[in-house]
Amino acid sequence: MPTEETFCGNKSVKSAMAWWLPFVFAIVAGCVALHLLPWPAIVIGGGAMLLATPLLLRPFPDRFVNGLAGLATFAMSALGTAVLFWAAG
Repeated sequence: MPTEETFCGNKSVKSAMAWWLPFVFAIVAGCVALHLLPWPAIVIGGGAMLLATPLLLRPFPDRFVNGLAGLATFAMSALGTAVLFWAAG
């Protein structure tokens, strides 16, 4: 997670977004996945995501990965993928 120095202290809006935005999107994506996919596919997909994350983040600069932009981008991509699955199903 981003350090406090990145967001000018603990009470800023960016700091709150950095902590809560990924959790909210993960819950929404998880609910959509539980509704549309079988349990083994969810477990395999989650494990594959955890294994692939370091490889996917390697080309990005540290400023992107450690900041709010990286969290927001990957949270939005997870939510977008869940919405696409929901729309297709």
